[in-house]
Amino acid sequence: YDALNDYLTGTLFKNVDGVNTCVSGFSYTKDITSTLKDGQEYTTKRDADMRIMFFNMWGNSTTNYGPRDQHQMLAAEIVNAYAPDVIGFQEFNNHNRDDGWWSMDSLLEAYGYREVVEFEYVRKWLDNKGGKHETGVISDGTRPTNNFTPIFYNPKKLTLIKADFVPYGERNEEGYHLVDTGRGYNGYYMMHNDYFSKSLTWAVFKDKASGDVFAVGSTHFYWTSDDLGKSARIKDAAQLAEVVKGITDKYNCPMIVGGDYNCNINSEPFGILNKEGFLNFQKISPDTMDITTHHSYSAYDESLRLYLTPVMPSNPYSKAIDHALLYNQSTLAAKKFRVILDDYSFLSSDHCPVMVDFDINQ
Repeated sequence: YDALNDYLTGTLFKNVDGVNTCVSGFSYTKDITSTLKDGQEYTTKRDADMRIMFFNMWGNSTTNYGPRDQHQMLAAEIVNAYAPDVIGFQEFNNHNRDDGWWSMDSLLEAYGYREVVEFEYVRKWLDNKGGKHETGVISDGTRPTNNFTPIFYNPKKLTLIKADFVPYGERNEEGYHLVDTGRGYNGYYMMHNDYFSKSLTWAVFKDKASGDVFAVGSTHFYWTSDDLGKSARIKDAAQLAEVVKGITDKYNCPMIVGGDYNCNINSEPFGILNKEGFLNFQKISPDTMDITTHHSYSAYDESLRLYLTPVMPSNPYSKAIDHALLYNQSTLAAKKFRVILDDYSFLSSDHCPVMVDFDINQ
């Protein structure tokens, strides 16, 4: 859309003294791929074999900032435009699964993506609690309806080897509690967690063409800025490191873990991850950006049913709370780190997606 708009307003239509004039002899040389079907790329050509996107899509949005259907459709179009091989979401809640044909999962499936649902952790945990699957934590025996950090992937390119879902937090004195969210009892509560929304979903994939194996994690750390929140994020970082080590040791592969860490690179949780050997894609990618990801909501005029001026993030990356980290670098070459700054990114959420491109040489 941006390329077409530039093309029309900058070359085909010339505005002279307030009058739009159609001119001839125009040309457009921006490097875009225009094929729109059969799983081909929809945007600028890649410089690497693999592409992953992480996106806090503000799933619990309200009409105060625009209709949720518009948010979801804009978010889906971001994925459609950049065509990542794997997408890890945060704040992907029940609204995004039962809003009808414009539910986020339905839109992504229409674009050829498949959700990772082959989990063991939740199933085993529920079995230990008496097998209370009717709570909705698992709706069909495999799919957790309250996984707020799901992973979607391109099944034409990748084969799923293994996956799981690990909620952060710990039990309180009374144990776990069912939580009534107003939509029925659909989640267990853990201390320093919101309906299991603060979690890690991980998956191990094999590239069908090359046979290369790599793992991806989508994560969301606890969010409050008080001492309790800071303590929770330290625990989240330690738990994340432990799980990631186990995965990479077992499958002997690199792992990319991205999402909303709710802390910046100078925080104590990041100090823990750095000490454990995690590398930051923003730092190690030869093609990188220095800008934050979080921004203010774009105002929405309900009477006009229009978004007003998009709000772009303005701080440097050192203030960012969304990151992509790499563990076990041995066979992976980082190529690109991007914060997606298209207008529809600013309108769909209060977080811009993070995208990384890389090669694997096994």
